[in-house]
Amino acid sequence: ACGEVAVLDGVHRLARGMLYSAVGRLLHDRELELADGRLVSPQHFERLLSDGLSPQDLEKCRIYRVHPSFRVLATAEPPGSSSKEAWLTAEVATLFHFHEVLPLPLAELREVCLPAAGGGGSC
Repeated sequence: ACGEVAVLDGVHRLARGMLYSAVGRLLHDRELELADGRLVSPQHFERLLSDGLSPQDLEKCRIYRVHPSFRVLATAEPPGSSSKEAWLTAEVATLFHFHEVLPLPLAELREVCLPAAGGGGSC
């Protein structure tokens, strides 16, 4: 099995502090309490196994291992572009690596969109 990617689209729309409180622990510690179980880091999961618990015991307790390759991709508008307050706080800056993606020129946008749309249609 391989790690998955969670995409958080439009994080600039979240209330101040919401992004960090929701995923901060998952991204920093690889652990998270959920309503239907608990995600733990691979190291924590291995410690529980070495303490004598079986994978079946952990599953019964709804304790699941976060895959080491799990990643989160978040998209947002640039800070200050449309929101009343800046969403990019010092807390949030510790969660992610940031890359600005500039808009594609129209010709490149068509080159990307048309094949995805089956070669027809407009983009």
